Amino acid sequence: MQALRLLVLCALALVMALVATQPIVAHKEASRVVELNSDNFEEYVHGPMKHTFVLYCVTWTRQCQTMRTLWDRLSISQSSKELRDVFTAGYVDGDKYPDIIEKMNVQGFPTSIFYTPIYPDGVEYDGSSESYLIDSFVFQFS
Repeated sequence: MQALRLLVLCALALVMALVATQPIVAHKEASRVVELNSDNFEEYVHGPMKHTFVLYCVTWTRQCQTMRTLWDRLSISQSSKELRDVFTAGYVDGDKYPDIIEKMNVQGFPTSIFYTPIYPDGVEYDGSSESYLIDSFVFQFS
């Protein structure tokens, strides 16, 4: 029994030594969120065959900061799915582009609207701030 315990401890020490010598590489995939502005908004939102999910936000609210993180995840997750060639996760900063906010009749922040060829006026997402629910919404309205 003592020999078995010693053998297990030696094996564990060997594994820990091997793991400790391996470099730790944190691979964080880059966000693919496009910042929309007065020059490119129409192209992305009303362009032919575009599926653009726009987050209208301002930088000073906690809810918008949370949604920005979710938008980063959404852009990455959708880049590996069927719509990857036509899907865009877009962001409009309400402080920088109040003209777009007014034109699109955004009433509060954050507001997220999914524009597609079938829904050119957009479908507003008002669900929970959960990545899987937002992905499901995109799938449902694509």
